[in-house]
Amino acid sequence: MEESVVDDWVIDFKWTDVDLEAKTVNVNKTMDYHNRDWFETPALKTAASRRTVALDDDTVACLGVWQAVQAAMVNSEWVFSRDGIPCFEQQFIDIVGAYSTLAKVQRITVHGLRQSHVSLLISLGENPLQSKERLGHEDIETTLGTYGHLYPNSNFEVAKKLNGIFSKEVPDEPT
Repeated sequence: MEESVVDDWVIDFKWTDVDLEAKTVNVNKTMDYHNRDWFETPALKTAASRRTVALDDDTVACLGVWQAVQAAMVNSEWVFSRDGIPCFEQQFIDIVGAYSTLAKVQRITVHGLRQSHVSLLISLGENPLQSKERLGHEDIETTLGTYGHLYPNSNFEVAKKLNGIFSKEVPDEPT
């Protein structure tokens, strides 16, 4: 799953929130999971939190395979379910842990997946506004305040771009 939507509320996704053709997931609620018989899905608190996130091709392919596998096991409206009931956070953590072991990498928290996603976006040179929108932050200050330390010091890159800019021939003024 795209890490920008992986957090405490990832378990609340219903198949109606996922559009495999459009390659999107609609983030529109959270999960208050009290026990397997008592859970609620209240709406997210801010307008920025309610969003549609574009999914990459690999995530779409994985979701398509999981949808078919899940349908053979159980009829469920929940994306993350093996028995018709949404999985609770510890189950999700256990799954991430199992895959970490298989991949022989350090175990990561579910929230760590979100942070890793932002780190990846930054390393790819994505605009901070893209991260803000994918994360559902209300304002850019939240994004930069939380993840600003991950941005490389581009001061020298800016200086390189400015080299020679004033020595270039200026075109004549229009007459």
